[in-house]
Amino acid sequence: MYLLHWLLSRVNDKMVENQSVFNVEEAQAVMRHISELNKSLVTGEKEKHDLLMVSETFNLQKLYNLFFKTWFSFLMMFSALKHTKHTC
Repeated sequence: MYLLHWLLSRVNDKMVENQSVFNVEEAQAVMRHISELNKSLVTGEKEKHDLLMVSETFNLQKLYNLFFKTWFSFLMMFSALKHTKHTC
């Protein structure tokens, strides 16, 4: 974001100081830089989203594993208690 601000400030400074317009090559260069910055921002946001999704999925998987381990332990304990009552 800082780079975009810097680039636009430079464009503004040139316009104010020289009271002139950009030539075609300069205008194209500015547009290329803005396009590259936009792509970088979009890519960074997508990567951030992807990392958050992986993290969320991993945490859900850990939660499921904990639930099933706890449930299995409960069933084993219940089965052992039921078996103990029948043998006594």
